Amino acid sequence: MSKRVQRDRRRFSPSFERGNLGQSAPYVPPLDELLDRAERLFMRGHYDRVLSLLDDAPEKYQRHADFLLIRGQAYLGIGQPSEAVDDLERYLKRRGKDTRLYFPLAIAYAQLELRAHALQAARRYLQGEVDSRQDEKAARELVTLLEPDVMELHTAFGVPEHQCIPASYYNEEAMHAMSKGDFRRAELAVKKAIAIAPKWPAPYNNRAGIKAITGPVSYTH
Repeated sequence: MSKRVQRDRRRFSPSFERGNLGQSAPYVPPLDELLDRAERLFMRGHYDRVLSLLDDAPEKYQRHADFLLIRGQAYLGIGQPSEAVDDLERYLKRRGKDTRLYFPLAIAYAQLELRAHALQAARRYLQGEVDSRQDEKAARELVTLLEPDVMELHTAFGVPEHQCIPASYYNEEAMHAMSKGDFRRAELAVKKAIAIAPKWPAPYNNRAGIKAITGPVSYTH
């Protein structure tokens, strides 16, 4: 047997592991091969199979931006928006210029009732490179639907129009962080929200909820 064939067997045989001959070891495909398989499944709408395929991937793969991208969209496809948000946010922190991904992120935010987040993401998508007229139409409809809810702060509580979105955004950030048990992040977010709109009544003002969990909080700024 030639050395070339031996190298090929080492590369493709599921039971071969260098330095561990004779013992069975699972075959771990290269990242590109894994993502190609996941993308083919995704394009056929097999979102659950995408997640099953990616679940067993090495941890180092799971930190890769493209891995987060396809897994996040698969989570959204099976109706798990919280997990989708986690992956898509991490992806966009690394590749924020890819504004096309703000549309699925906006959908995930909307499903989580994070209206200001969804509005901001939909606007960001529309400001960037739009590659789907269908998605563009849906994003514009989402903006039209969400704007009155977010801008209600202006008419109901006298919050200046330009501050309605950031105030709502920080308030939602606090609630979302609390739901995940990240109380420090929740505390910081609610302080920012109250700094903008200190007269909010509940449930907009999360001051009482934060104090109940973290203890007294100083709101000096």
